[in-house]
Amino acid sequence: MLQRILLFLCLLIPSFCFAQNDTTQYFDSKWLISDKQHAMYYRVFTKANDLYKVEDFKIDGKLIVSGFADTVDIDISYNRQGKHTYLASTGQKIKEGNYRDGLHDGQWSYYRLPAESLDRTESYINGAIAHATGYDSAGKITSETSYKDGKKDSIITYKYHPNGKLRSVSTSVDQKTIKNSYYSITGEDTTCETKKSGVVYQFVEQMPSPPYDMIQYLSNNITYPEKAHKKGIQGRVAISFIVNNDGSITDVTVVQPVSPDIDAEAVRVISTMPKWRPGRQNGKPVSVIYTQPINFKLN
Repeated sequence: MLQRILLFLCLLIPSFCFAQNDTTQYFDSKWLISDKQHAMYYRVFTKANDLYKVEDFKIDGKLIVSGFADTVDIDISYNRQGKHTYLASTGQKIKEGNYRDGLHDGQWSYYRLPAESLDRTESYINGAIAHATGYDSAGKITSETSYKDGKKDSIITYKYHPNGKLRSVSTSVDQKTIKNSYYSITGEDTTCETKKSGVVYQFVEQMPSPPYDMIQYLSNNITYPEKAHKKGIQGRVAISFIVNNDGSITDVTVVQPVSPDIDAEAVRVISTMPKWRPGRQNGKPVSVIYTQPINFKLN
C-alpha cells in the first residue's frame, strides 16, 4: 500500500521525487555566496553516479562552466573532479581540462576568441604545472616552456617565415639564450654553431664572396712546399674558415688533409686573405662558415 501511495505521489508531482537530486547555490559578482535576489551567478549540482555534475550559469541562464564535484554539501568546500569546460558568454570554449581532488591534472587547453583556436596547452602533475606549449592562430607551435617546482626552467621559442617554414629555434635557460638554430625559407638548416661572438651560419640567403678573383689570388700567393715537391706529394686540401660579419677571416681549419707541409701552406694562404663580402641573412651581415678546396698539383 505504501509503495502505491509513493508511486501515486510521483505521478502527480514529479518534481517531488526528482528535484531532491538538484541543489542550487547563488553567488554575487565576486563569487561569494549570496541570495537569489542579489545573485550574479548560480551553480546547479545534479547527482551523476558517484559524483555530482556541476554547472555554473550567469544569472541570465548562460552556461559558463560545466564539470563534476565529489560532494553537494554547500556547507563545506567541495573538490572539482574530472573534465571541466569553461565557456565565454558567447558559448565558445575558453579552457578545458581535468581536475583530480580539486587540483589541475594532466593537459589543459586554452583557446583564443573569437575563432576558438588553440592558444596554449599546459600539463600538470599533482596540481603543479610541468610544461606549456604556445600556438599561433595557424596552429603552429610558438613556444615550449618547461617548469621545475612551479618555476620556469627553460623556454624554446619558434619563429616562422611568411611561407610557414620554420625560421628559427631559440633555447633559453634562466633567461639566458644558450642555443639558436636558423633555417632558410626553403627549410635548410643554416646554423653551424653558436660561439661566444655569436651565431655562425652554414647556409644563408646571400653567401659570402671574395671581392677579387679567388683562383688568381691562390695562384699568386701559394708557394709549393719544398719537401712535398721533392717527394712528389700532391692532392686536394679542403680548408674550413669563418667569414665574419665584417668580412674578416678566422677559425681556419683543415678538414681534408693531404700532407703536413701542404696543409700548413693552405692554412697560411687562407689566413692571410683580404676581407670578403660578408654573407647576409634577412638583409643583415652575419658570420658564415665556408669551405674552400685548394689543388696542389705538380707540373
